[in-house]
Amino acid sequence: MSQVQCLHILKKHAGSRRPSSWRQEVITQSKADAISQIEAIRAQIAAKGTPQEVQSTFRDIASRESDCSSAQQGGDLGLFSRGQVHVMAVRGILEEGRGGCASSRPFF
Repeated sequence: MSQVQCLHILKKHAGSRRPSSWRQEVITQSKADAISQIEAIRAQIAAKGTPQEVQSTFRDIASRESDCSSAQQGGDLGLFSRGQVHVMAVRGILEEGRGGCASSRPFF
C-alpha cells in the first residue's frame, strides 16, 4: 500500500487544545459527550452495506458534524504515504480495514 486516503470526523470538547471550531465558537461539551457522539456516528456509518454507502454517509456526517475545517471536504484530509501520518492512526486504519479509529489523542 503506497498511499491511503484519510477521512476523519473530529469532535472537540471543553478540554481540547483549542475548544472552538467553525461550528461553535466556544465548545463546552465534556470529553465523555464527545466520545459518545463519535461512537454513535461510527455505529451509524458501520451500519451501511456497501463501501459507496459508507463513504457517502461518512462524508455527509463529516460535513455537518466534524469540528475540523476538513468538514468542507466531507472530512477528507487527502492522500498520505508511509511516514506522513502518526503510527497509531495508520494502525487504526489498517486494523479496521475500511477505516475507523477512535482516539482522544492527536495523531499529528
